[in-house]
Amino acid sequence: MNRIKMLHLITGLDVGGAEKVVFDLSRSLKALGHEVFVIGISDKDRLRELFIEQNVNVRTLNVVKTVPSFIRGCKELYVFIKKNDIKIVHAHMAHALIMSVLIKLAIPKLKIVFTSHNFNLGSSMREIIVKVFKPFRNSDIIFSKNMQKSIYKKDAIIIPNGIDTLQYELDAEKNAVFTFLCIGRIEPVKNHKYLVDIAVALQKEFEFEIHIVGEGFLKKDLIAYIKEKNVNSRFKFLGYRKDINVICNQSHVFVLPSLWEGLPISLLEAGASSMPVISTPVGSIPELIDDSAGYLVELNEFLDKMKFVYFNYNDAIIKGKQLRENIKDKYDLNHIVDEHIKVYEKLL
Repeated sequence: MNRIKMLHLITGLDVGGAEKVVFDLSRSLKALGHEVFVIGISDKDRLRELFIEQNVNVRTLNVVKTVPSFIRGCKELYVFIKKNDIKIVHAHMAHALIMSVLIKLAIPKLKIVFTSHNFNLGSSMREIIVKVFKPFRNSDIIFSKNMQKSIYKKDAIIIPNGIDTLQYELDAEKNAVFTFLCIGRIEPVKNHKYLVDIAVALQKEFEFEIHIVGEGFLKKDLIAYIKEKNVNSRFKFLGYRKDINVICNQSHVFVLPSLWEGLPISLLEAGASSMPVISTPVGSIPELIDDSAGYLVELNEFLDKMKFVYFNYNDAIIKGKQLRENIKDKYDLNHIVDEHIKVYEKLL
């Protein structure tokens, strides 16, 4: 095996699915003997300590939303790449791609790999930029066939997200109260507010709690809406947690009412814990979950399905166990890392 030197460039090192992917990928590559650098563009760095704990070379550029700051960040990145003789930059998400392409204009031999991490890039302008920058990229990575579209290279390589499934094989006691678990940034795309409306109806049917793991700019608004709907006792906010594997094993059902997704790490974590999953059929999720391994429903069916799973929990457990087998077979981290290495080696 040839030793590969690479840089993973990402918008920030805050808590999120893409950031978790970069963390798992970089620590695994380092463990295999490769030389890995990780740079977050913004000043968000709550995951930085995790990289340091794994002895991954990590830093942040602390770029803010001003032109001078962006230019300064590009200069620092250019110097870093030249000083460390980096041949490959793996750009994660649109902002990292923009900065990588600008550096490539000054270092034409630099190889760029791009992973967008989402079906919906957040704006039409970002999609235009990604499409225009297509000739500057050497390889695109997408999660599934149905993610392919004109903004990506025609020969885009399909590599789904992956997790270390062994971490989720725990024998934890379930919570005393039936628990629906939702993991994700508290932002519009995750659609947490919809769960509040569901809780209003469900509390007439049976006892339950909805646990929210994650932070986000809508947290205060969500708490206010919960209070307005008088369902405070049904919700618990767990914040940012490092023990997701424990929380998943203690909970009963994972719920994901997202408006759009790529292939959420939280869904893989829940599935690897053998949790029954109820999710909207967005992004690459339908390629992971079928009728034998979970419940894919539109939002107008979410309430009825949550009720159904509660009253038919033994059947739901069977689907949860099947989902775990699917994830072990196709989404285990070791396999995903091997596929990335093939991409890097081909470019070199």
